[in-house]
Amino acid sequence: MELVFQLLELGLGLLENNSKFSTIFIVGLLNATAVNVGFSLISMYAELYFHAPKIYIGLLSSIRAFATLLMAVPLGILSDRWGRKPVVTLSLLLGLTSLTTLFVAQDISMLAVSTLAGGVMWAAFGPSMQALIADISSPANAGKLVGLYTIAPSVGMFLAPMIGSLLLGLMTMRDIFLLASMISIIAVGLCVVGIKAPRRSFSTTGTLEGLWNVVKNRAVVTMCFAISTFFFLNEPVYTFYPVYALETLHLQPAVISAVLTARSLAMVLSRVISVANIVDKVGEKKMILTALSSLSTLVLMLFARDSITSAILLILTGAVHGIIYPMGAMMVAKTTTVKEKGVANAFYMMLTNTATAIGPMVAGAMTNFLGLAEIFALLPIFTTIGAIMTLLFVK
Repeated sequence: MELVFQLLELGLGLLENNSKFSTIFIVGLLNATAVNVGFSLISMYAELYFHAPKIYIGLLSSIRAFATLLMAVPLGILSDRWGRKPVVTLSLLLGLTSLTTLFVAQDISMLAVSTLAGGVMWAAFGPSMQALIADISSPANAGKLVGLYTIAPSVGMFLAPMIGSLLLGLMTMRDIFLLASMISIIAVGLCVVGIKAPRRSFSTTGTLEGLWNVVKNRAVVTMCFAISTFFFLNEPVYTFYPVYALETLHLQPAVISAVLTARSLAMVLSRVISVANIVDKVGEKKMILTALSSLSTLVLMLFARDSITSAILLILTGAVHGIIYPMGAMMVAKTTTVKEKGVANAFYMMLTNTATAIGPMVAGAMTNFLGLAEIFALLPIFTTIGAIMTLLFVK
C-alpha cells in the first residue's frame, strides 16, 4: 500500500494541476468499480438465473468487445473534436444504463443489451480519459502519468469482484447490480461537477491525419498487435473460468468471486510495481516480452485440473494484464501529439478489443469439441506469437 501512495505522490508532483488529476482519478476508479461489478458477475448471472448455454455466455463478452471495437475510433475522433468531458460524461451514462439493465433484466436478451451499452461505454471512456490525462500534463511526463492513471481502473477491477464476493452471501445478484448503479451515479455527478477540460475544435482532416500517423509507426502498431494476442487469451479465460469452476471444480459462487478478486489484486499490484519501479529501468519492450512469455504456463491446465492450480493460473493472467496494458498506453502517449491522442488511444483500444471480441467467440465454438481446460491450454500459442513479434519488431 505504501508503494501506491508513493506512486500517487509522484504523479501529483508531476502534474501542473493536482486537483484536476485527483478528480479524474476518482471518477475512473468509481466507474471501473461499478461497471466491473456487473462484468465480474454476468457469467454466473447468465448461468444461474437464465441457464444460458456456454456459447451464449461467450457471445456476451464478444458483444461488449465488438461494441467497443466498432465505436472506439469514431468516439476517439469525437473526443478530439467535441471535447474530452462531454464524451466522458456520455460514457458514464452508458455505464449506468448497463448496470440498471442487469438489475431489471427478465430474460437473457437483456443481458445482451447490457453488454452492448457496456462496450460502447468503454469505447468512449478509456481513450478520452487517457487523452485527458495527457492533455493536462507536460509532454515529458505524459507517458508516465497515463501509466499512473491506469491504476485507477485496475483498482476498480480489484474492488468489483471483492464487493461481489462479500455481498453474494448477503443479497441477490440483482441487489448487487443496484448497489453498483448507485456508485455509477456518484461517478456521473463527480464528472459533471468536478472535471474541468477545454472544448476541442480540431478539424476532421487533422484527426484522420493523426490516425494515419499512428498507423505508419511500425513499432507502435506491432506493439499493439502483440499486446492484442494477450487479450485474445485473456477474455476467454476470464469469461469461462467461472463456468469451469462451477461445472468442473464444483466451487461455490462466493469462492469463484474470491478467486476473481485475487486475480484483480494481482493486476493492481503488478501495474503499480511495473509503472512505478520497473518500466523506467528496463523499458516497455522487455516488460511486454516477459509478460507474454509467462502465459505459456497455462498449458498446465491439461495436467492439473484442480482448484488451486487453476486459481494460480487465473491470477497469473491478472498479473500480466496489470503489466501489459499500460505499456501500450504509455507508448501511445509518448509518440503522439495533443491533436492525435484521442484517436491514437482509440486505435490502441480498437486492436485490443478486436482480439477481445474474437477470443470468446472462438473459445465458445471450441467447447463443442474440446473441454475448457484444453482450450485454456491452447490459447498461449497466440501469446507466444505476440512475444516473437515483440522480440523481432519492437525497438
